[in-house]
Amino acid sequence: MSFAMGTPMCIFQIRPFDKQIYQPGETIRITAVTCAEFTSLGPETVIIADGMADLGPGSTTIGDYEKGKNIIYHESKQVAQNNIVEFNFTIPKSSNTYRYLVLLKPYEPSGTGESFFFTKPDANKIKISDINILTPNVSQEDLLRFGARITDGLGNPLPFFTMDATTNYTGSAFPNYHIENTVNPSWMSGTERQQYFSNAMAWNWLRIPQGKPGTYSLNITAYTASYLGNNGFQTAQVNGLQYNVLASVVASHPEKTKYVVPEFSFTPPILAFGFVLLLAFHRIRLRK
Repeated sequence: MSFAMGTPMCIFQIRPFDKQIYQPGETIRITAVTCAEFTSLGPETVIIADGMADLGPGSTTIGDYEKGKNIIYHESKQVAQNNIVEFNFTIPKSSNTYRYLVLLKPYEPSGTGESFFFTKPDANKIKISDINILTPNVSQEDLLRFGARITDGLGNPLPFFTMDATTNYTGSAFPNYHIENTVNPSWMSGTERQQYFSNAMAWNWLRIPQGKPGTYSLNITAYTASYLGNNGFQTAQVNGLQYNVLASVVASHPEKTKYVVPEFSFTPPILAFGFVLLLAFHRIRLRK
């Protein structure tokens, strides 16, 4: 199910499809639902785009799917009195595309709903492979680094994905994201984690806080970009990857010890002050 917000308390929605895997030549019914406030304003538009389209490097958005040759189907209809409008699309019989992106455009430019359907088994699955923990031995407060290949169930790159991690050492973690693009590497922040058609290799890291040394497990989760949820895609998880936490960062970096246990030394001003006190005490005794 997919949502796009319009005015307050109004939701544009694509109803869930009857299934996620269709056959080429089959007709799929797309049902769009809106709230009553928009039934008299104008039509709703459904765009079906090639979900396999290579958008190229750079900063892209989902709107780039709506341009030029990426568009396979485009139709607008007036919303009925029951707030529902339906579209029928017949999937091409001969096409290299097995992933289709459905976009719902309301009359007002207040949002877009989106969802996927597929024409090959396992195309809607997410697969994690080639997992590599780059720092199997990590000191406390250092970075645990790891990577994996994230693809769809057929081994091809996903249009956008996110890789998260949790560990039983911290309970949960909020790592930074770095997804390598074949042409243009792009740094991902926690709020903008999607990268269109990467080479499927994702590198990630999390900082280990202070705690007890020992062996712990890392769990990796991969899913489609956050604003799309998992509209047609399944989430993949790999649990129980082992790594070791060594002694504290202070013990492993002796040069930092002086910041933890500052040494006290007698400097010349302190010695001079002590000499003055001793002389005053001696004069007091002489007066007695």
